[in-house]
Amino acid sequence: MNATQDPVVTKESGPIGGERISHPSFAQIKAARVNGNSTLYDSEFNHQNTIRVTVSGSEMVRTLSRNYHFETGELITVEMSEAQWATFVSSLNAGSGVPCSLRRDHGKGIPALSKPITMREKFKVEFDEKITEAINRLGDLESMITDAKLSAKAQKEMIDSINYVKRSFTCSMPFVAEKFGEHMETTVEKAKIEINAFTTQALIDAGRQSLSSAGLNYGNGTVAKGVEE
Repeated sequence: MNATQDPVVTKESGPIGGERISHPSFAQIKAARVNGNSTLYDSEFNHQNTIRVTVSGSEMVRTLSRNYHFETGELITVEMSEAQWATFVSSLNAGSGVPCSLRRDHGKGIPALSKPITMREKFKVEFDEKITEAINRLGDLESMITDAKLSAKAQKEMIDSINYVKRSFTCSMPFVAEKFGEHMETTVEKAKIEINAFTTQALIDAGRQSLSSAGLNYGNGTVAKGVEE
């Protein structure tokens, strides 16, 4: 357990007086929705809407029987996607934490990420590496067959089979993988459109419900009580 320390209390001068109270443990935190074009850690696309969380040092001024809190210097600022934020606030005591992007550290800016590599590009690189490794192993196997004391006919049959597999790796499989990637991109884009349409309709429905609760129904030509046209 950390050692304790009493707050430092300083009398405020001026017509209203009061006290300024400080302590190393005093801090304040705020969250804000940010609009822009942000590249985030562990996210493969740019975000137009993000959540930015800032933790700052703090001092408290006690005056006129009220407490007022003032920032004394930025400690850290992080940025998250809306999905990361939702996971953060709903997954207490789960796992080792949610990825976030450090933006500022004790007042100093942090370099931003460059354009992210998409998962499709990552999978393509990994796929190409595995194909190359498999072809190299087939080449080693072909050399072993050539050096083995086998009949020319047996060697030819085995090497023909190896060459067939090589052609599958270099021709057929990359084509199938490319078509699969295109299909997944199309599926993701359709999903984005559906989610956006659902969200827009949900907002419209919520707005109508709110207007209805307030006595407003512009679709039927009705206005709230006490509101003149």
